[in-house]
Amino acid sequence: MVQNPQAIIPEAGEPYGDAQIKDVQAVPEALAQDETEEKLSLDEVHLEELMAKVLETGSSDLHLSVGRPPCVRLNGKVYDLSEYEDFRPSVVQRMIYDVLTDEQIQRFENELELDFAYSAQNIARFRVNAYRDRSHVAAALRVIPTDIPTPEQLHLPAVV
Repeated sequence: MVQNPQAIIPEAGEPYGDAQIKDVQAVPEALAQDETEEKLSLDEVHLEELMAKVLETGSSDLHLSVGRPPCVRLNGKVYDLSEYEDFRPSVVQRMIYDVLTDEQIQRFENELELDFAYSAQNIARFRVNAYRDRSHVAAALRVIPTDIPTPEQLHLPAVV
């Protein structure tokens, strides 16, 4: 079983791999929120709503972890989606289990980790790693681009 290097997402200001969690002042405009606004409840939010937010902000990843709001990775840095409240264990589990088959749920419960792809309706495809973090369900989702970049877009040398 592969250990998930993203199993623990640090607090603001702490290092996170090559990135660092930033406070609200450093958050890009697309992710900034007025601190006086009431936090949005995650109780009725479907995973696809958060996936749409990832694409809307141009982010590459979505992280779901108990005790934090949803987080996105944008240009190598991880940011809280501060308009949402912190995840409770039941909410993260519901979001992930809602997109799994019964067979996948059983495999996840037995192996404590599950890798799968998910196609959100009219949004995009995501690679998902669901895992247990401190006995709670957590997940890291990465956007799978639908367009294959050309060698020029990848800035590859002509010899390739």
